[in-house]
Amino acid sequence: MNCPWVEVNRHMSITDHSVGRHSLEEALQTLLSVEEHDTGNHGLRGKLLSLEEKLNSNQLYLAVLGQMKRGKSSFINALLGADVLPTGVLPVTAIITEIRYGRDAEAAILYTTGLREGIAVRALADYITEAGNPGNKKQVASVEITYPSDFLKGGIVLIDTPGIGSTHSHNTRTTESYLEQVDAGIVVLSVDPPITEVESRFIKTVGNDVPKLFFVLNKIDVATGDESSHISRFLEGELNRL
Repeated sequence: MNCPWVEVNRHMSITDHSVGRHSLEEALQTLLSVEEHDTGNHGLRGKLLSLEEKLNSNQLYLAVLGQMKRGKSSFINALLGADVLPTGVLPVTAIITEIRYGRDAEAAILYTTGLREGIAVRALADYITEAGNPGNKKQVASVEITYPSDFLKGGIVLIDTPGIGSTHSHNTRTTESYLEQVDAGIVVLSVDPPITEVESRFIKTVGNDVPKLFFVLNKIDVATGDESSHISRFLEGELNRL
């Protein structure tokens, strides 16, 4: 699950980063030229072109992942410093939602038909929750949000994903199909209970698709200090095992 390149290069200077970027660009061009003569791997060129586009965009796609009701949307709101995403007692996020930096708070709905529609951020619940859009009857493909958060200024694109293990199986499928586009993931766990069999299976799967994973223990305010410490040690052992 670890990505040595990230570990080695996280303290790079700007000059070193430019050298690393140039090497990556050269490697991609070499692979693309080789792929032109390889007729046996039809899906490779698309993946290489996607990598090239991502490298040119100077953006890091950071997905917030986890089981339903772990507090993923609330966690993203905390990172942004504002209640941008809807939250609630029932499972809410049913659609992939990308949040990137912008001077104004704006939202756009991308439909499966290819149509794009701008909406007010306060109207998001009508499109990205099971209550507002049950079974995705409105045929929303994804949602894009811009928000003036310092956390996003450096090129981070935060992605809120549907909860896995939901009673709505399409939520899990939507999340799993998106993982190839993710550069790093934050898996949100919580103290109630610390980890489930569904989460264990998901972590094993996501570890093969996402280069770098981080883990967050949420809702520690519902446990005592001793209980939180005990749960943290237990989770560390489980995650190392997985």
